Amino acid sequence: MQSQEVRWVQRGNDLDDQLLPYTIDLSIFKNIRNSEMVQQIERVGIAFYRK
Repeated sequence: MQSQEVRWVQRGNDLDDQLLPYTIDLSIFKNIRNSEMVQQIERVGIAFYRK
């Protein structure tokens, strides 16, 4: 994994460690191989961070 991806994984772990009443599924978009999932994300996904 590249260092930026490692940081994203750590952020996901940090969010998961919080006792939030939400379910978080953090994936690195360019690594998703399921075309149906990619289409779903492109159709209804909401970006919460853009560089």
